[in-house]
Amino acid sequence: MTRRERFRLRLLRAAQQGRLGRREAAARLGVSACQLRRLLRRLAAEGDRVVIHGLEGRPGNRGAHHRASGLRQRVRRLSALKYAGHGPVRLAKGSRQREGLHVARETLRRWLVAAGLR
Repeated sequence: MTRRERFRLRLLRAAQQGRLGRREAAARLGVSACQLRRLLRRLAAEGDRVVIHGLEGRPGNRGAHHRASGLRQRVRRLSALKYAGHGPVRLAKGSRQREGLHVARETLRRWLVAAGLR
């Protein structure tokens, strides 16, 4: 648990036990009074996990499908074999028309730079 999450938990516990007013706790947490009520309800039901983000420890949604499908490896292979010497614009256009791979030019450029191919 991070320091910020421990701080939030301390404030929620204080509000739950009545040591801190709800308005004061909401102001310190930077949330509305309604959101504080929801957090306190979840704290009673779920415990300390209420302050930890729901996606903690899991990969984000952005780009996850590219890694899972092996698309990066296919693009790298294409850039090394079929489109050697061409930039990301030509690679994006060629892979879209001939290979059916729809990847943005800027994404291709970042992948090539990360792979050391550009």
